Amino acid sequence: MSRSKPFIPPEGEFSDDLFSVDKKRLRLLVVDDNASFCLLVQEHAEILDFQCSIDCRVVTSGTDAVKVVNSWHPSCVLLNVHIHDGNAFELLKRWRDGLTTVVAMSDQRSQEIEDSVKEHGADAYYARTDNPEELLQLLEEVIANVPVLPDVH
Repeated sequence: MSRSKPFIPPEGEFSDDLFSVDKKRLRLLVVDDNASFCLLVQEHAEILDFQCSIDCRVVTSGTDAVKVVNSWHPSCVLLNVHIHDGNAFELLKRWRDGLTTVVAMSDQRSQEIEDSVKEHGADAYYARTDNPEELLQLLEEVIANVPVLPDVH
């Protein structure tokens, strides 16, 4: 049995396309006044880069969220309903009929809060935690269920 040598193309003949992988691309906006939580979400989005390309931006107020969305359209928003400037329900009303998926978050596990945010337009509710496994699970659900929006320039 003879062994053949592997074929190695001459220098410069590999195409960059050979190594590129089409990944789902999402634009994620985190609206939360807890900077540590925002950083945690960004770090977890980077961890999942092998699965999905996530452009993750964070803001710490509802007012800043409105400014960002005026020039950049997120696929999904993680929105703390207890944000300090009190604009969470106004934001839900604003995004209710749009293409953006909104996941409302609260530090409390509460059926009353969940019912209220869904009534005001949230697509889902998440009892916010700093548990890394639960946060990864949330982001994986976002990747699996949030539709990709066309690029807006």
